[in-house]
Amino acid sequence: MKIVLQGCITIFHFIYLFNPWIAKYQEEGKEHYKYVPYMIMLYYVHFFCCLLISAFICWLPWQNQSTRKKPKYKVIYGGNDTKKMSADYEPV
Repeated sequence: MKIVLQGCITIFHFIYLFNPWIAKYQEEGKEHYKYVPYMIMLYYVHFFCCLLISAFICWLPWQNQSTRKKPKYKVIYGGNDTKKMSADYEPV
């Protein structure tokens, strides 16, 4: 069993290491490593921008709710019942 496993590993190494397509892409891949720090920095900037935008989106309805005025009522007492009328209402 060990010999079969060792043979499979050897065949895999020959296919992987001596394949010209893989060797070509490995050489081209080395150039992309110089962009990795910038991609990581861009990721963090993007994350914090999304966090700020989501906080702003949550803040908007709360701000709108606090500026919305509730209608004022004046209470007119008469007899046994209580009647609520709008403050803008003027009797004729």
